[in-house]
This record gives sequence, structure tokens and C-alpha cells, in this order.
Amino acid sequence: MPAETEQGPLEREEIFEIVRDRLADILEIDPSTISEGQSFVDDLDADSLALIELVEALEETLN
Repeated sequence: MPAETEQGPLEREEIFEIVRDRLADILEIDPSTISEGQSFVDDLDADSLALIELVEALEETLN
């Protein structure tokens, strides 16, 4: 099922921007340092708690 907002389905780039921005907030880093293909743990030094926070933030954003 594609990601959607009240405005309708989202494009791949829009989804990436949402994930990147929420993850940057959680990790307290500059969003421009996050790119597709990076390892959540190895490249971004994120942990399982950050992943849970990201899922919660995405659920809230995408409803």
C-alpha cells in the first residue's frame, strides 16, 4: 500500500524527504547529511530506540 497523506499518494522523493527530516530531528543532525542507501546503524550511529521514535513520527505524520 503506497504512503498517503490527506492530499493523496506520495512520490518516492517526498517519502524520502519526510523520513530524512524526521530522522534528522530524532538524531539531532543536519538533514543534508542523510542520503539514501546509508546504514541506519553504521553510517548514522542510530540505535533501536531511534528506530522506534522514527516509526512513531512517521505514523503521526502519515496518519
